[in-house]
Amino acid sequence: MVHQRPIVVGVDGSTGSDLAVRWAADAASVRQLPLRVVHVVERLRAVRPSISTAIMSAFDWTAWGTEITHEAARLAQGATSALKVETELLVEGPAAEVLVHEAAVAELLVLGANHQGRVAGAFLGSTAVNVLEQAAGRVVVVRERGQAEDSTQFDRVVVGVDGSDSSDSALRFALAEAELRSAPIEVVHAWTNPWQRGTDSQEIDSPVDWSFLERQAADVLGRSVAAARLDFPDVAVTELLVNAQPGEVLLDVSQRAALLVVGARGRGGLAGLALGSVSHGVLHHADCPVAVVRVPS
Repeated sequence: MVHQRPIVVGVDGSTGSDLAVRWAADAASVRQLPLRVVHVVERLRAVRPSISTAIMSAFDWTAWGTEITHEAARLAQGATSALKVETELLVEGPAAEVLVHEAAVAELLVLGANHQGRVAGAFLGSTAVNVLEQAAGRVVVVRERGQAEDSTQFDRVVVGVDGSDSSDSALRFALAEAELRSAPIEVVHAWTNPWQRGTDSQEIDSPVDWSFLERQAADVLGRSVAAARLDFPDVAVTELLVNAQPGEVLLDVSQRAALLVVGARGRGGLAGLALGSVSHGVLHHADCPVAVVRVPS
């Protein structure tokens, strides 16, 4: 029997976590894979300054975490009744380390993002950065803000490319996802003119002709799509070439997407995506779930 890599979802009982469970259940169902529901107990992080350590230490974190995982499993089963669901309560270390380990054995790691809870809320801090920097696989962040009532309904998949190995991996993942969902895909490449002294104040007598950059950008986009779509001939592909800041473009297209896919590393405008301002802006403000794809080592 061939071992199936599960869809793994990290849960903490928050609203964002519930959205992540629904998304993960749908992803597991469409792939016919099992769903693994994971909650990480971090006792030291659970201590709040306003509550005494003694009181917090006496709290039954194991029972609380078990109930969270069981409730998440019930939510997943309610969304997709035929789904195979397993739950796991882990007390192995910091949440980021545990989730990175889970990502290594998962088809996808799915996490929620909102302003409450330790797992979901951590996506505003160091846990998210650590997971996205280290996770050897694909991580999907399902945001609370900007989500429609049913965020599992797929209209289109949007992916940002820049010609790097990472964006090529992101494109292939996006094409595979679109094929699974019988959805179209929009492939986006953004390029910008280099800054030139005096352009804002119109002091330049003879502005530089940057049209060659647009031709180069079109070539990057065309070659990326041509190389990847050969294995996905039935997916309807639209190419979008934009002269604008990559982060702004990706946030704009996220408003009409069911899933936005980006690479964990890139070059040009998308360089250092897992660490830089583009990544932070997308993960904090995108109006749809965001998948971050790392190049296989």
